[in-house]
Amino acid sequence: MKKIEITPEWILDKFIVHSQADGHGNITLISECFSDSRWIDLALTTLGVTYVKDELEHDPDPEDPDDGFFFEIHWEFKIEDIKDDCPILYAKWTKMDLLNSSFEFKN
Repeated sequence: MKKIEITPEWILDKFIVHSQADGHGNITLISECFSDSRWIDLALTTLGVTYVKDELEHDPDPEDPDDGFFFEIHWEFKIEDIKDDCPILYAKWTKMDLLNSSFEFKN
């Protein structure tokens, strides 16, 4: 019998549509698929990551032909929380965070 090994890092890398680092050590993951969101929840919970989850849904205005339905799920957490278990994503997201922090205006 053949087996497939799925890791939390693989899930977080493959099941997200977009990731944003805020320049303060936080990452936001975005998915547009409810079934994918279950996998992402499982990965973050398995890693012991404390996160804030937000679901955004927009129903189109039937009077506006350009207004379309969309559904997004966002997870926000500290990049540092995946450091030990997801070294590839940690490096990628830390670099993204560092680049975003350099764009901030300082008074």
